[in-house]
Amino acid sequence: MAKLHNKVGPPVEGADFFGRESEVNDSWSDLEDGNHLLISAPRRIGKSSLVKRLLSEADSQGWKSTYVDVQGLGSEVEFYKVFTEHLKKDGTGWFVKNRQRVLEGIGNVLSKFEVSVAANDINIKLSYNSKEVKDLRDGIEALLEGCGDMLIAIDELPFFLARLEKESDGPLRVSDFLHWLRSFRQKKGSGIRWVFCGSIGLDTFTERLKLSGAFNDVLNFPISAFDDATAIRFLIQLGSDNGLAISQEVAEQIIEVIGWPLPYFLQAHFKQLKRIKSQDMRKPVTSDEIKQAYANIIRDTSSLKTWEERLDDQLPSSDAGHCKVILKNLCKSKKGLSRKKLFDLLYNSFSDVQKCEDALASYIAMLDRDGYIIEVNGNYSFRSPLLRDFWYKMKVR
Repeated sequence: MAKLHNKVGPPVEGADFFGRESEVNDSWSDLEDGNHLLISAPRRIGKSSLVKRLLSEADSQGWKSTYVDVQGLGSEVEFYKVFTEHLKKDGTGWFVKNRQRVLEGIGNVLSKFEVSVAANDINIKLSYNSKEVKDLRDGIEALLEGCGDMLIAIDELPFFLARLEKESDGPLRVSDFLHWLRSFRQKKGSGIRWVFCGSIGLDTFTERLKLSGAFNDVLNFPISAFDDATAIRFLIQLGSDNGLAISQEVAEQIIEVIGWPLPYFLQAHFKQLKRIKSQDMRKPVTSDEIKQAYANIIRDTSSLKTWEERLDDQLPSSDAGHCKVILKNLCKSKKGLSRKKLFDLLYNSFSDVQKCEDALASYIAMLDRDGYIIEVNGNYSFRSPLLRDFWYKMKVR
C-alpha cells in the first residue's frame, strides 16, 4: 500500500492526497457540466493539491490537460510563451501533431520581440496592445481551437497579476489581459474548462481593481480546512506510515493545540514531533511534546513568514500597512477586538469617517477571506491560534 509522506509545503499528489472526496467529486461534476472554476480558500488549505487531483482525473477520462504555474512571470508575453510551451509538452502530443504550423507561427512572433536577459530575468519589451500581442493571442486561440475536452489549470494567477499591476500601465494591462482571458473562455463550441487558484485571493484582487466582471463567468468553488474527523484520520495514518504512533487521543490534542486543522499545519506539527521523538519513535507522544512541537513551528519563522509577505504581494503598500496594523493589534488579544476599535486604529490615517469605514470594510473582507481573521460575536480575532502566536512573537514580543 502506498505511503502517506510527511510533506510540508509543496502540493501533494497520488497517495499523498488525503480526503477531499466530496470536493473532488463536486468539482469534477462542475467541470463535466462545462463550468470554469476558481478554487477559493485561504492559503495552505490545499488548493493546488486539489487542482493536481483534478488534472489526474482529466487524464484518466481521456481529456487533454495542462498545468501552468505563472507565479514567476512578469509580463503578458512571458505568459503566452510559457503557456504555449506547456501545450507543446502535452502528454498526448496532440498539439505538436495537429497544430505544428500554428506553433511555428507563434514562435516566429515571439522571436520578433526584443529580449534582454539580466540576472536570469527575461524582460520582453512591447506595448500591451500591440499588433504582435494580438497575433500571439490569435495564435493561441487557433492552437486550442477544436482540441476537444481539455482542462487548463492556471496556478498563482493573482500573484502574476499583482506583479503585472506594478509595471508601466499596470492596471490597464491587467484589465486587458483578464478581459482577453474571459473572451477566450467564452469561445462558442469550446470544450476547454479552466481552473484558477493561487496563494492570494483572485476575488480580492479583482474587486480592488473593479474587475470582478472579468471573472463573472467562473464558478467559485470554496474549500475549507479539514474537519476534525478527517484531521484525526489523517494524523493517525501519517503516524502509522512514518513510524510514529499517533493515537486518537494524541490526534485530538494536536488539533486542539493547533486550533485550525489546515493540512499544512498538521504536516508541519508532525514534522516537529518526529524531530523531537527521533531518539525513540516507539515511546508514546506526550502532551509536553505536542506543545513543544507547536512552539518549534513558531520559532521557525520561515514556515509562517509568507503570511506577512503575501500582504505586500497583493496590496498597495499603504493598504498592506493598514492590514498589518490591524493584525499587530489583534495578535495581542485572544478574544479579539470590536469593529469600532479597529476603526479607531485606522482613523488617523484617513481623517475621514466614510473613507475609513470603506477601507476597513475592504480590509476585513480580504483578511477574512484569506484566512487571517474571523468574526465571532461582534469581535474580530485571528482565525488560527498558531498564526496569532507567530504574529505576536514576530511583531510584539
